[in-house]
Amino acid sequence: MIFHSDQGSQYTSHAFRQLLKKLRIAQSFSNAGTPHDNAVMESFFAVFKKEAFYRNHYRSEAELRKKIDEYIAFYNQKRPHTTLNLQTPEQYEDAFFRTQ
Repeated sequence: MIFHSDQGSQYTSHAFRQLLKKLRIAQSFSNAGTPHDNAVMESFFAVFKKEAFYRNHYRSEAELRKKIDEYIAFYNQKRPHTTLNLQTPEQYEDAFFRTQ
């Protein structure tokens, strides 16, 4: 498992890094001085938290994992994106490959 973040002090603290190590989670950072190198994923997680995560109470890790899987499918197959001219990522990708 990988935990990706910016280089904020909360993520670079000794205590946090030790926790990740204890949980056998590899840590990954955005490059220093390049905050946009992970903008797509940061945008996805911001939208996921607002639209799904904070609106539900999860009784188990399995329930949370199921909700994440469902949301990723919704996000890619049914949710229109303004940056993609109101297409879903799946529609946008299909159109791109049809023109190749």
